[in-house]
Amino acid sequence: DCRFGSSPPPQAVSSHLPVDLLDGTILDNMKVVAEVAAKLGSSTGPFPFEYIRNLIRDKKHIDNFLILSSTPINPNELKENGTSELADLLSKYRQEVNPDMLFVSVDLSGGRKSVDADEKNPLDICISGFSDQILRFIAERGDQTQLQYVEHIAEAKGFQKSEAELAQQRAAAAVPISPWWKWLDNLDQDAPKPPNFTTLTCGEPWQEARVFISSTFLDFHGERDILTRTVFPILRERARERRIRIVEVDLRWGITAEESQGGKQIALCLNEVDKCKPFFVGMLGERYGWAPEEYDVPEKEQFKWLKSFPEGRSITELEMTRAALQDPSSSSAIFFLRDGQFHAQVPEEYRANFESASEADTEKMNDLKHRIQQSGHTVTTYRCDFDRISEDKALVKGLEYFADSVEHQLWGAIEKEFPLADPVTHPLEVERLYHQSYAIELAHSFLGRKEALSHLERFEQGHVGRLLVLEGAPGEGKSALLAKYSQSLAASNPTTFVLTHYVGASVDSLDIRATLERLCRELRDAFDLDYVVPEDYTELCNTFTAFLAEACFKGKVVIIIDAIDQLDPTLHSAHSLDWLPSSATLPCKVIVSCLAGSQCAKVLKRRGVAHPSSQKAYSLPPLDVKERKLIVETTLGRFHKKLDDKPMNTQMRVLLRKVGASSPLYLKVACEELRVFGVYERVSEKIKSLGDRLPKLFDGVLQRLEEDHSRQTIQGVCGLI
Repeated sequence: DCRFGSSPPPQAVSSHLPVDLLDGTILDNMKVVAEVAAKLGSSTGPFPFEYIRNLIRDKKHIDNFLILSSTPINPNELKENGTSELADLLSKYRQEVNPDMLFVSVDLSGGRKSVDADEKNPLDICISGFSDQILRFIAERGDQTQLQYVEHIAEAKGFQKSEAELAQQRAAAAVPISPWWKWLDNLDQDAPKPPNFTTLTCGEPWQEARVFISSTFLDFHGERDILTRTVFPILRERARERRIRIVEVDLRWGITAEESQGGKQIALCLNEVDKCKPFFVGMLGERYGWAPEEYDVPEKEQFKWLKSFPEGRSITELEMTRAALQDPSSSSAIFFLRDGQFHAQVPEEYRANFESASEADTEKMNDLKHRIQQSGHTVTTYRCDFDRISEDKALVKGLEYFADSVEHQLWGAIEKEFPLADPVTHPLEVERLYHQSYAIELAHSFLGRKEALSHLERFEQGHVGRLLVLEGAPGEGKSALLAKYSQSLAASNPTTFVLTHYVGASVDSLDIRATLERLCRELRDAFDLDYVVPEDYTELCNTFTAFLAEACFKGKVVIIIDAIDQLDPTLHSAHSLDWLPSSATLPCKVIVSCLAGSQCAKVLKRRGVAHPSSQKAYSLPPLDVKERKLIVETTLGRFHKKLDDKPMNTQMRVLLRKVGASSPLYLKVACEELRVFGVYERVSEKIKSLGDRLPKLFDGVLQRLEEDHSRQTIQGVCGLI
């Protein structure tokens, strides 16, 4: 029963009215309470003694009598005549109806938080002060926690106990005590500063190192290919340990026909050079390259130097001058000069691709090389051999020394620019770092899906449902969606502990026992829980439930577990989901993801039938056309590449009409294949050759890898996988 009391309205007798509560928490019913309150007066009314008399008359069984008031209501506070009508009524009710009835009075106006229980009547409790914990307890906790407090009130307040009571306490010592009564003992302490959990979820932000690759195009396809396909993947993997994202800028294609015809290529190239500072890799052979007739650039400060720069210089020379020769001390540029003996190996019919077009260009090239060698930057001369013409590209071989030199020198520059922080050694922090890094990488590439993000937000903020099951086909972006959502939620709600676990982010993440251990330890550390994480798996499952309950009592928690269907099914029957509490008993919002049609999805579907109000499901829809285009434009744009999307050049539309283009994974792989493709004139042809579906697309990736690294190498690597 719920009633609202105040001063009675004019011509009314009762000072309290019933409130018909809706299913849910107190917050759900505030509108209902407000409507009832409007029917009564605005001042404090008399205590409803007749209500208790009616309970006694009707012998109505009440376990808990809870009263929220703006003034202290202490049943054991005596009047001037030495009596207390409320105490007499409560005593009479306990004598005639329920001797264990608990009376709790909460004075919401109390400035100092405290709890008091009468020594003679420990079932009468008075609480002064308001806090989120009190409201959460009233709204979400059951009667047992209050009764547990009463059972321990004597110990909490130092009352004397009989030997029988002490024996009873010892017998019940093994029963876990609710966090409620333990928290009440600390009400008189100052409230701690609200925690900030954002860093625990998101980790430290990553830094970005952009590297500009400069050379003439026709004669350096081989070097550029080995950089983009071999050297930079190695550097990217190594840089992850320093939370650095490496992006190489290779402009063999990416400047559209419209931009080229509009004379924008000089400004675009130099803009990218500036964005990449201080990192720059310059390569020179004998070919000087194309030189614009005039330097057509915007009237900006960064381009003023071109007004006094000699005319007729190639774009390659402009790039190298801007990056390294204007102010050598501010640049970490490295240069590589191809040995002059290479030119003699090139067949006569292909030599035009490897040599300057005139004696004047040859003089300009020699002058550029001299300036570079005098600049103080690291200059390496390397040897290589002519290989063949493939896909209209003149390729070279014997580049192992070149690749090793670039990797070593560039990594040295990156180490200098981004010193290594103190290493993480604590096992929990190491595992947390795996999940943070995994999520950061996914969230960084996440695009679109506004409706899906809104659905997750409505679930987290709403009062309906405790467990949300996110389903989808492989490659549809479930993990990236959860990574993006969890980081956004943690950033916008720093006092909410968003605990994420991505199955597959580390070796231990595949083991359900290790997963539960990690979740328990994270909750224990975040909320200073007084629990020991057990080694026995069954005890661990029970402890996980207890950890959740106490953590949620102390603060707001959201649990996100991605790809539960990828847990090792041979360990503790992980796919039976016995470790996951029922949605009906979850004390917080939990989001899990799995493949549609998987064993985990089937188990969760059966659970959902049993608990339709507490468990919800959401199937990730295919990408719409706008989302597909956004992914392609942004993914390629990070490397300053762009597809033409004009009526006479339909590169974008051809890609988006592929059958597999509704999947984010398909588009990401397709963009990666296009990014490392080096022939501008054949980009349209390359797009058409991409497989229509994901399996065929991966066939093409494997074929390209075999060409880059040999079939035997790729077979060996795939065999290990």
